[in-house]
Amino acid sequence: SSVIAAASAELDVLPPSDAETRAVGEGAVGTQIHQMTLKYKFDVGDSKEGLSVVPRVQSLHAQLYDSPLDSLLWRLQDANGATLAYGGAIHDARPTRLQKGSYSVDLLLRHPQRSQLDALKNMPLMLRMMLTKPISSNVYGTRDAPSKHQAEPMKSHWLRRG
Repeated sequence: SSVIAAASAELDVLPPSDAETRAVGEGAVGTQIHQMTLKYKFDVGDSKEGLSVVPRVQSLHAQLYDSPLDSLLWRLQDANGATLAYGGAIHDARPTRLQKGSYSVDLLLRHPQRSQLDALKNMPLMLRMMLTKPISSNVYGTRDAPSKHQAEPMKSHWLRRG
């Protein structure tokens, strides 16, 4: 389990903590389908406002609907097993605000070839975290301006092409 916090030095990419692969519908007529469930565990540290997160499987985010890799479904649960959010790996879901505690994300993948699923057993999950307050950043007109102590940041204005 990893502890996460917005704007921290910690990475927001989690390795799976568990992977389970099995055949689905054994004995059924037609193509044998295999499914794998990856589990990602993490903890949210102390935060007054909580932490808004959006689970995302970045490496599968651009998959087409007709891809042989099927399902691509995830479910966010708290420590008691209550489902807080769910979604697909193709589109982003709405942010879910989490308070201090332990959480897990289960990712369901299906494919006709078990070897394809086995190759994804270490696939990371990205947790996109919303910042609790904006971060300010100065913008300068030239690359060397920040190193010149007398340089002033640009004021608000439209940028032109080139």
